Amino acid sequence: MKLKKLTALAAAMTMAAASLTCINAVPADAAAQTFPDSVTVLLAGSFTGGWSADAANEGNSVTITENGTYKITFDASQVGNQSDGTWALAIKTLDLDIYDYADRNENGDESFEDMVADGGIVFKVDSVKISGEEKLTGESELRSDDDGHNLRVNIYNQWTSPAAAIVDGTQTFDGALEVTFTVDGFKFGEQPLPEYDYKLGDVNGDGNVNANDAALVLMAAAKIGAKKDPGLTEVQVLAANVDRKNDAINANDASFILRYAAYKGAKGTKTIEEYFNITE
Repeated sequence: MKLKKLTALAAAMTMAAASLTCINAVPADAAAQTFPDSVTVLLAGSFTGGWSADAANEGNSVTITENGTYKITFDASQVGNQSDGTWALAIKTLDLDIYDYADRNENGDESFEDMVADGGIVFKVDSVKISGEEKLTGESELRSDDDGHNLRVNIYNQWTSPAAAIVDGTQTFDGALEVTFTVDGFKFGEQPLPEYDYKLGDVNGDGNVNANDAALVLMAAAKIGAKKDPGLTEVQVLAANVDRKNDAINANDASFILRYAAYKGAKGTKTIEEYFNITE
């Protein structure tokens, strides 16, 4: 059974696992989702306006091609004047798009925190050392960077209210600053689409195809017509789209389910795919 492209609405629904008679929902030729081959993590300070380092500065960035723990350094000599007491120091990703990791809801306004959670992303500071002495005193708070798409952890940021700090309160430093951090859940290059196990027509997941499934389809179709959330998971959407003529869920799918239920009630032995000659 080949997987039709999910609608934007279906893709925005939460995923549910189902243990059903199995149909491989991803064909061998299914398109993979493409992520960057690498992600750059930058350690940079902003003092009196403007970031004092960029990805080209040797030692201030690290290129990540797999999940794990990394170390990145920053030298006080690069900072310039710290005396005004208004500054920020942060690590942040470049070339990563949080929207690649989790689907926004139908209004496109899923929160950053939900997208991180849905994507299973970890971007965590493990250690902050200044001239070899450990200064980390707080939990690293993951937030979106100014562009809204990349990830960022403030080591110190006086411009937030209250001031964000995961170090021991010092706003100036001499010598070398060394940050150790861990990333997990990052994706690189082409990733296969997930496989979903489901039984076509069995929308409620009870192992049967009957009028109860048709009723769910009709209720979902009515909600879609009223521009409301149909209340189905991605797996249910796949199971409900019986006619396979388009990506929509409508009364035609419910009709197919009822026709097949009647056939099974008359001791029919064909699968729903065989009965309706569904090949893709």
